[in-house]
Amino acid sequence: MTHDAKAGSEVGPLIIFAENEGKVARLYELYAAKFPDHGRMWALLASEEKKHAAILYELEQSLAENHKFAELRDHGWQILFYVRDFIDSRIAEAQSVEISIRQAINTALSLEQSMIEKKSFEVFRPQSVELTEAMEKLNRETGGHARRLEKALFALT
Repeated sequence: MTHDAKAGSEVGPLIIFAENEGKVARLYELYAAKFPDHGRMWALLASEEKKHAAILYELEQSLAENHKFAELRDHGWQILFYVRDFIDSRIAEAQSVEISIRQAINTALSLEQSMIEKKSFEVFRPQSVELTEAMEKLNRETGGHARRLEKALFALT
């Protein structure tokens, strides 16, 4: 656990990870409202991100109850907080600035790719099968999101 200055409380890394997934869903919901012609894509992505958050919240509860978890890698907290801050800035941008669909897709694509490139799914050294399987599933689905966004970007050209 670490002290989260922004939240003002002690939180575990899976909770921050889950919150990040929920924030990505919120960003995609904002994009769905801004770009109704692409609303179906954004709504589907948001729904999948909400599922990711739910998986992580359930896993946090299950692992805490069973005293099983994982070792947090040295760079784990920095990655979790970097991703959180990036998502927060994109939400603020989507709420206050007129952006194009191209910008929105590029932002989402950058976010999805950075979660893979920055090894967000390697934040933990799993000590349970459940965590290993969940991280692998989220990683596969994030790769699928990136591919979907690449196709949408290509379709704009």
